[in-house]
Amino acid sequence: MLFPPSWKRIGSAPAIPGIKFDNPVAFTTDGSATGPGAVFGQVTDGAANSTLLSAEFRDAAGFARDEVPKRKAVKLARGNIEAYQYENLSVKGVPGKLTVFTAPTSAGVATVACNAATEDCEAIANTLKLRDGEALPVGPSKAFGDAVSKALADASSAAKDGVAQLKSAKTNKSQAPIARKVSLAYDRAAQSLEGLEVSPADAALKATFVDDLRASQRAWKQLSTAASKHDQSGYDKAKDAIAAAQTNLQNAVKSMQTAGYSLG
Repeated sequence: MLFPPSWKRIGSAPAIPGIKFDNPVAFTTDGSATGPGAVFGQVTDGAANSTLLSAEFRDAAGFARDEVPKRKAVKLARGNIEAYQYENLSVKGVPGKLTVFTAPTSAGVATVACNAATEDCEAIANTLKLRDGEALPVGPSKAFGDAVSKALADASSAAKDGVAQLKSAKTNKSQAPIARKVSLAYDRAAQSLEGLEVSPADAALKATFVDDLRASQRAWKQLSTAASKHDQSGYDKAKDAIAAAQTNLQNAVKSMQTAGYSLG
């Protein structure tokens, strides 16, 4: 990254609440630790979500946890790197207004945080070149969206069939394999996402869907076990667990939509 000739590198990067740089590099306009300047580096802790900003940073900037701060997608010219640009942020503990650029990469989130004049921050960010990892696009990923849509459709179809078959099943013995079959469908759906490589922007969403699909898998397996043991109490608890897992999956879909996805 290139800085104006008059700027000076400082030995210790100033702390920015919620941004945990790996080996940060910092420059300021006057060489002081408190002067206007910029910090850049990779962030591998906390920023793996659709905003590419940690929840702690969003807290410090006054945003709600489920809020996507106003931003614009930009392309940083020198490295042809796609990034989000957040402007005019008031962050606790940081003097002035902060401009932040976040670029998803295969090695984390390349981040530039700058509290100098906006035009200086933009000029500096445009010189960014990656030292580690490969640049990834910002915005919704068709591959990830399609994978989630297929996993949900397959699991939902199996669950719908399972519910219908359970209603017509005559005995506990006949219910057990039906529920087991649905459990295996959720297992396959979870597996289809577990091995999927995604951008840091989608890492949290992927983890949420995998967790919720696994919860559904366990609940349907619990239903199968309860049916095979003629355990009515266990059966009722399993039904409650299935309903809770389904609600969580619906909430995960809403989170995908908030991130800009439209699931088929």
